[in-house]
Amino acid sequence: MIAVRGDSKWKSLGELVAEAKSRPRQITVGNSGIGSHTHFSSVALFKAAGVEVIDVPFGATQVVPSLLGGQVEVVVQLPAALSGYVKTGQVRLLAALTSGRDPALSDVPTAREQGFDVSLETWRGIAVPKGTPKPVIAILETAIRKTAESPDFVQASGRLGVRPAFMPAEEFGALIAKEDAELARIMQLDRFLPWLVSLSGLLSTLLLFGLLYSLSTSRRRALRIAAQMTKDLKAVSHRLVEVQEVERRLLATELHDRAGPSLTALGINLSMVANSLPVEAEPRLAARLEDCASLVAETVDAMRDVMRELRPLVLDDYGLVAALRSLATRFSRRTGIHVVFDGNDSRTSLPKTIDLALFRIAQEALNNVAKHSKANRVEIAFSCANGAATLRVSDNGVGFDPRRIEASNPGLGLIIMRERAEAVGAKFGLKASPGAGVQVLVESLTGSATA
Repeated sequence: MIAVRGDSKWKSLGELVAEAKSRPRQITVGNSGIGSHTHFSSVALFKAAGVEVIDVPFGATQVVPSLLGGQVEVVVQLPAALSGYVKTGQVRLLAALTSGRDPALSDVPTAREQGFDVSLETWRGIAVPKGTPKPVIAILETAIRKTAESPDFVQASGRLGVRPAFMPAEEFGALIAKEDAELARIMQLDRFLPWLVSLSGLLSTLLLFGLLYSLSTSRRRALRIAAQMTKDLKAVSHRLVEVQEVERRLLATELHDRAGPSLTALGINLSMVANSLPVEAEPRLAARLEDCASLVAETVDAMRDVMRELRPLVLDDYGLVAALRSLATRFSRRTGIHVVFDGNDSRTSLPKTIDLALFRIAQEALNNVAKHSKANRVEIAFSCANGAATLRVSDNGVGFDPRRIEASNPGLGLIIMRERAEAVGAKFGLKASPGAGVQVLVESLTGSATA
């Protein structure tokens, strides 16, 4: 399937191709990786359309989040990976790259229907070792046909977004040979892969030569290169944080939209069954139903906690101070550690990026307290005045020696907090000593951050 975001200006494949012709090699198209079926499908489609785009390879699980996060403008992906986002309106399907319309998405026209002669279907099959006797193949073929055409298999396949289509052994072999020839033609036409290999080798050689030249001719030039690399790494780290937040929001939305209604319905059904039990029913059955209902309620509460961790709605609705207060309350309730929060009740005028970074840093600091500190008291203090915001999280736990931590291997939690602070232009500080607890301090001048 060719897909774009739900709010994209492109309503059809023709509109997308028309703009690609006016902006050659500017539109980005995400796929599941170099040499994947989705990559070949993209190459075949846009070559048939006579346009050039930028193919961007991702891991299969990153393709849709990258579209929703705005890293790419178009994706080529399997229907099963897109259907949930289509239902919520987050994704719009422009075309199916198959010979016929998908029955589950019958309103989506094929590329051929829109004037582009491309059809590359994804299929799965069953193979046996070469030389297997024909009678054995015939028995297996009959059994597989019976299974593939059974109502249970068809229904289960539909839930996975897969359409069963049985094909006898000889026809299946002919299909494989035909598609192998088509893929070979595409690979010969597509100059991207060999260019990528050559370009990678050339870039590696040039970078190595440049580094050696810098070290041998100018120490200051080498330092400038190192500074630029540090800057680039910080930029990458900032981008990764943004992508992580997008994925967290998507996961929270999926839990709310999919698991939430199902659990609610399950709780209602259990209540109805319990109320419908005859008087003479065994008490053990009623007790078991009550246990199930309690388990559903606990699961709903746990899922809500996870959703709050993934997407702090309090932060969006009421601001950072309210979100920090809520975080402190929930942490204290969950761990039994007393938390004192000090912060005014007014909403801050901080950019949303800083609000989110400070919230996540406080969240990570509390996680470290729960895992390592053995503390029984935590203080969270937040203030914002004169264009400066300050967050302090301190505990009365066992503490540690920062010099030994830095010299050996700083924990992932400390790295994450420091990178989140630096990503928004804030200053990160850590005060700790054995037996004297830990204090995390973040200071941000709002004018220095990027909103």
